[in-house]
Amino acid sequence: MPQSFFDGLKGKLKAAADAAFDRLSTIKGVRPIKTSAAMYMMVGIEPEVFKDIVDDIDFCKKLLAEQNCLTFPSQCFFSKNFFRIIICTKPEILVQFGDRL
Repeated sequence: MPQSFFDGLKGKLKAAADAAFDRLSTIKGVRPIKTSAAMYMMVGIEPEVFKDIVDDIDFCKKLLAEQNCLTFPSQCFFSKNFFRIIICTKPEILVQFGDRL
C-alpha cells in the first residue's frame, strides 16, 4: 500500500475522533478520552448523574435497548464505569450517537 493510503486513513480516524470527542464532551456525566489514530474511544461515565444507571454494564444494556446503540462496557477490559465506542465511521454518525446518548 502506498503511504498516501495510510495518511488518508489516519486523517479519517482523526476527524472521527475529534467529532466524537467534541460532541461527547458536551454531555453531563460523560468524559471521553481523546485518542490519536486509534479505531476506538474509551468514554468514562458517572453513573450517579444518570437516572437508574448502576454501572457501565447497566449503561450499555440500556443504551442498546433504548437507543439501539451498541457499546462495550469497560468491565470487558477489566475496568469500570467506562464504555468503548468504535470510531471507524463518518464524523456525522458519531455526532448522531452523541445526540442519542
